[in-house]
Amino acid sequence: MTICGKCGNSNPEGSRFCNSCGSQFEPKEQGPPAGMIPEEHPCPRCGSGVPPYMDFCPKCAVSLKRPGQFHEPERKCPKCGRILEHGATVCPVCIWDSPSWIDEASRPKSDKPIIVGILLSAAFILAVVSSVMMLGSSESLEDTSPIDISGFVSCCVMIIWFAAISSLLGAILSFKRSKYTLVILAAAFGMLGLGPFYLASVFSLIAMIIAAVSKDDYRS
Repeated sequence: MTICGKCGNSNPEGSRFCNSCGSQFEPKEQGPPAGMIPEEHPCPRCGSGVPPYMDFCPKCAVSLKRPGQFHEPERKCPKCGRILEHGATVCPVCIWDSPSWIDEASRPKSDKPIIVGILLSAAFILAVVSSVMMLGSSESLEDTSPIDISGFVSCCVMIIWFAAISSLLGAILSFKRSKYTLVILAAAFGMLGLGPFYLASVFSLIAMIIAAVSKDDYRS
């Protein structure tokens, strides 16, 4: 029934004019179709229904924003480094999938890659010293040796320099916690650097062992 606001007469539902005084009824505002009404979610504090587009409950004014919802830092794939979209658990480039990848950033990082980098840096310096010492001693040996050893010395120096460069590259990658396999190879080649008292070889061997047991601390 529709009640006339002027005379109080009762009229059938849907009437546009009052049957008693002829007053025109104000048209009722029509809401959106039922399918267009957004689904409401209960407020975590008072339990009243709140549309999903509201940031605060209209009843108790509690904030409905999730922590980090609007200021979430960029997240990168631990394998290839691509920036992933919000909520993604699979990298679209390398198809790397892990339900716990979000915890990678919060997991405490080990110092083992840093130790490997320091050892390989020391091996690089010692290998350079070894090559300089070998070049210096070769000059005196050439004066006393009955055979020409310059070619042999040059070959040894090239091998030592190759080991030195390998140690340096391995140290850089280890400091960046990247390319686990290349770090292992660089440490293996670094053992050819010798150095005073074979310290370059010893440091490279120790670095290779530490890197081998700390694979999870490297991104790949």
